[in-house]
Order: sequence, then structure tokens, then C-alpha cells
Amino acid sequence: MRKLFLVVLLLGAFGLFAQIPVGTKEIGLEADIGDVLADDFSYIVQGYGGYFFMDNIEALLGVGVAGTTAELPTDFTSMVFVVKAGAYYHYMMSEQMGFFGGAWFGYTSGVVGTTADGYMYAPIDAGVEYFLNKSIGVRVFNRYQLNFGEISPGVDREASDHIMVAMFGIF
Repeated sequence: MRKLFLVVLLLGAFGLFAQIPVGTKEIGLEADIGDVLADDFSYIVQGYGGYFFMDNIEALLGVGVAGTTAELPTDFTSMVFVVKAGAYYHYMMSEQMGFFGGAWFGYTSGVVGTTADGYMYAPIDAGVEYFLNKSIGVRVFNRYQLNFGEISPGVDREASDHIMVAMFGIF
């Protein structure tokens, strides 16, 4: 037990020296490709912006598009608009590398004929971030997404799991 406590204290000491300060802004682009081994796959590309309102805690807003290569009925669209808001906590191990985690709440608009058929969802993210220099970085993370509705025609999946990649800049 003492060894575990010592490891926790050392990790805490690293975090004291590498912080992202209040007032820092971020812009980024993230992408996800669904099951590429299947005949049909889904994809999502999103842009987002963030503001650090506390040290290492960031509020986020994002917009993007999502789609599928699957053959859909004629009254369905294969691409939809995505809007979301969330927050991340960053735990920096050094000036170049850290971990982060957080959650979003989003809405995806789909169109069935003339009636909107969107759904809400809550993605939960956790992963690693690496800074290439002081203002440009890369994130690789896992996104576990809770879906609150039918995500595509006839598919009522409660949750999905994605591997995501993001490029971002802070200033």
C-alpha cells in the first residue's frame, strides 16, 4: 500500500510543474473511421474550440459532419450535421506529454424525408496527448459513446466504441 501511495505522490508532483494555464485557447480537428474491415463503414470529422477556465480544465464546443457508405433508402441522407459541448481535464506529465479525459453532450441531425430525425449522444473520452512543440499537439484516445436514440435506419444501438485521432493547437 505504501508503494502505491508513493507512486500517486510522484505523479502528483509531476503534475504540479506542467500545467496548461487559465485563459489558454484551443482549436482542433478530430476524425474517426468506423469498422474499415466491413463492406460499409461510418466516419466522422469534427472541428472544435476550447477555453481553459481553470488550470488544466477546458470547456469545449464542436461542430462536424458524420456519414456512412452504406446503401440507405432514398428518403434517408447518408451525411448528417453534428453539434456538441463538453469539458476535458488534462493531466500533464511533462511539457510534451500528458493524459486527458472528459465527456461531451451532442446532437446529430438526420433527415427522413422532410421530418428531422436526429438523436442525442454522450461521448466519454480518455487518452494520451503529445505536444510536437509548445503550441501544436496530437491526441490518440478512446471514445465510448452512449447513444440516446436510433443511430441509423433500423439500428438502435445503445453504445459504441471508437478510436479517435485529433490534431490541435493552443494559444
